[in-house]
Amino acid sequence: MDPSFRSEEPIERLFGNMHSLVPMLIALAAWLIASWKKMRAKRPGEPAAPGDEAARTQRVQDEVRRKIAERRGEIMPVDPFGGPTRRAETLARRQEDPPRMPPARPAFSEEQAQAAVARSERLSAQVRALDQAAANVKSWVVMPEPAAGAVSPWLAELRDPASFRRAVILREVLGAPVALR
Repeated sequence: MDPSFRSEEPIERLFGNMHSLVPMLIALAAWLIASWKKMRAKRPGEPAAPGDEAARTQRVQDEVRRKIAERRGEIMPVDPFGGPTRRAETLARRQEDPPRMPPARPAFSEEQAQAAVARSERLSAQVRALDQAAANVKSWVVMPEPAAGAVSPWLAELRDPASFRRAVILREVLGAPVALR
């Protein structure tokens, strides 16, 4: 045996290795607490907590009230968020109230119908006149035709892949934001 090992006290050895002992103590404490809770939950003869007793009393009272209401023929909602009683209640309301019909719109008189047709014809005549005026304006404007062999210097610049990449990046940086396009 190592002489330095004999000189070491057991307490010193225990406290010298606390870093390895702490996780084991935590695990042991967690296991003890869990097993204590499990044993406590299995005891059937133990009286319930006061909160449990109050909840049980409330449930029994609600059930008695529901049964009394059923015998009297009343509908008592049990579940505030829906359920069978909610459906029965809505069905009873539908049977009591007749369905609501929207008010009937008055029919057009012959004069109103003729006025609408005349207005429609006037508007279509105006649209035709505006289309004709636009065609006349297009004939006045003369656009010069580009020469067959002439290509814009910008288009020639964009044929190079490196300059095209640069143009796209400049458009993204300096152009309108994507959300506004």
